[in-house]
Amino acid sequence: MIPVYNRAELVTAAGESVLHQSHHNLEVLLVNDGSTGGTAAVLESLRRQDPRRIRVIHQPQRHPLGLSGRNPEQGPGQRGCPDPGHGPGGLPLAAPLAPTAPEPWRPGAERAPDRGAAALIPQISVVMAVYGEQEALFDSLDSILGQQGVELECVLVADGPQAPATLVDLRQRAEADPRLRLICLPHGGLTRALIRGCQLARGEALARIDVGDRMEPERLSRQWRVLQDHGDCVLVTSDVAVYGPAWEPLMIKQRAQPMATPAWVNGIAPEAGLEFDVPHHGSVMIRRSAYRLAGGYRSAFYYGQDWDLWYRLAPLGTFFHCPQILYSTRLFVGGISSRRWREQQQIARLSLACYQARSRGESEAPGLRAAALIRPVVAPAGATRIRSTARNRFDPRASEGAYFIGECCRRRGDRRCIGYFLEAIRAAPWLPKAWLRLVQAGPLLAASPPQVGPIAGLQP
Repeated sequence: MIPVYNRAELVTAAGESVLHQSHHNLEVLLVNDGSTGGTAAVLESLRRQDPRRIRVIHQPQRHPLGLSGRNPEQGPGQRGCPDPGHGPGGLPLAAPLAPTAPEPWRPGAERAPDRGAAALIPQISVVMAVYGEQEALFDSLDSILGQQGVELECVLVADGPQAPATLVDLRQRAEADPRLRLICLPHGGLTRALIRGCQLARGEALARIDVGDRMEPERLSRQWRVLQDHGDCVLVTSDVAVYGPAWEPLMIKQRAQPMATPAWVNGIAPEAGLEFDVPHHGSVMIRRSAYRLAGGYRSAFYYGQDWDLWYRLAPLGTFFHCPQILYSTRLFVGGISSRRWREQQQIARLSLACYQARSRGESEAPGLRAAALIRPVVAPAGATRIRSTARNRFDPRASEGAYFIGECCRRRGDRRCIGYFLEAIRAAPWLPKAWLRLVQAGPLLAASPPQVGPIAGLQP
């Protein structure tokens, strides 16, 4: 219990100190003893960060000493209450703690059943954001909830409206499995969704996964063991298998030299970055206390929020790369990595520039301002739509994504590359490289059909 009378600047620190206790089965009761100014708004803001563990009681102040004073009806040195319904100072006692009915599911609210104390003590919070990828969503959810050897929660952030059937299915899953927590937000992009998901996460570690990807059943337990065995380790990743949209094997991303133990990765000149490469954003597990100390994801980085965070985590502890394929990701023709790789490269350079500025003791504000300008182009309200022409129907960025997937398949002797080259040509018929690779792939038509399925048979 935390009695509060003004001093709003201290309330958040006190509340977060309690919530960071290693024992997660607790409740924070904030009693607002007639505060003035903006303290009540601060308390409500804190409650919304963790509504299942934080309760706020607002009551008028009855005398100057508030909760800590004696009953003015009593003499000096007397203690006790004038009647069973009042506490010290004559203030009404709070009602006994009791389960409350779940709030209606709405944008910005959590949808998860109350299963008691067991639901409040996950070791790991897996944070995933979804924006319209319904077909691949449930495959990834099954991968998360099928993890072995750890206590987890899945914080699923719906970044904007979802199909009604999808919402019904998600609600049913949340009712059946208390580990699934559903958060609905207006569409604001991946970074904003991840910021909110990590704010609501309760686990000692944060793990990431992207919609459409899969994890090996032991991924979380292996990475969690590293964090448990090495108290200075703040980030763990692994080898990553990369596939096409239909699980066509493309490549493996792995570390050239395996690591024996976690290591500091910021020992080289800041101009060279870090002595470490994270193969995929979704493959990481981060110690939550380090995430909060670093400042978490930052909204200025819309298309590539990950490397900015890695640079800020590096001075706080060691990194480790598990030498096993624990994560499988898929590249989609219309995915952000296919369509926005130029913007992601710009963001990566600005993330490095901010890291270098901090290392020199300089302001990173110029880099942050530049990063904040890299955003989707939104047509002004009421703008007249240009009539569609043949040229407008082409999509050079989709062509590049299809070409890349096709070329990876071709180099592996997979005849499915032909379909991707044709897709690239339809999206941008003036690009000669797709035509050239299509001709080169012709002999693969006589090859045996490839075996379909994730992981099996994939070699670097």
